[in-house]
Amino acid sequence: ISNEKYPPRLWTGDVTPERLQNLLVEHGERMSVLSDEGGIFEIMSGLYSNGVANIDVFLKGHAGSSIRVDRGNRSAHLDTPALSFGLAIQPEVASRLSHGNKKHFRGNGTLARFLYCLPNSNVGRRDVTCRTVIPETVKLAYCAGIFRLLNIVDIVDENGVGKPRILRLNDDALESWLKFSQYVESNQGQGGDFESFQDWTGKLPGAALRIAGLCHVVEHGSENHLINKATLERALDLCDPLIKHARATLVELMGADESIADAQHVLKWILE
Repeated sequence: ISNEKYPPRLWTGDVTPERLQNLLVEHGERMSVLSDEGGIFEIMSGLYSNGVANIDVFLKGHAGSSIRVDRGNRSAHLDTPALSFGLAIQPEVASRLSHGNKKHFRGNGTLARFLYCLPNSNVGRRDVTCRTVIPETVKLAYCAGIFRLLNIVDIVDENGVGKPRILRLNDDALESWLKFSQYVESNQGQGGDFESFQDWTGKLPGAALRIAGLCHVVEHGSENHLINKATLERALDLCDPLIKHARATLVELMGADESIADAQHVLKWILE
């Protein structure tokens, strides 16, 4: 066990898989990738490794699966890594994520791990004189909430190894989540409404639990381990728009072939 100390880091952006593994080791198995560009996908598809993708750390970091790397003089051992992504990329960049050397991103579940937001463009309809300022009280409350989460103290065992806090659903919340999970499952089969992006919807019930867990900790702190129905259903309420945005991104934007793109262009012209 190394006693070396590192300056605290909360996020990175342009990072190779190997360096990300080390960052996770150095910072308590937690790291985030935040960027307003999509360059990380070029790295994930093999920009610095002769086109050979090395994305295990990205996939396992999302799932919390253990990682064991022992290559030459480099090693990285992670038990429960937690990796968060926050990207704001152009639709054109997103449209290329399931083509060319990134085509495998759809097959191996990489793109199924993201929650998508694809808003309509407001270019040409903006009021350039309008400026909405975030109230200072809102900014202060937001910052205080973020740092309250960051300052949650780890639970450790007698060996100093971190232990997770286990969150559970109460009976009413569990019943609501099971109903939602069955609704998703019933629409994923052949001919179902979610068939064309079932790779994403298959992970949606789990994503709903993640959202509910985050909301619960924000609302009730880290010592209350039972998620109630109200918190769970607020998370489920977010899933309906998430489904619509995922369909628009994965099916209509990333999955469209040239004939569909042409048809959409013709339809837009007709409507106008």
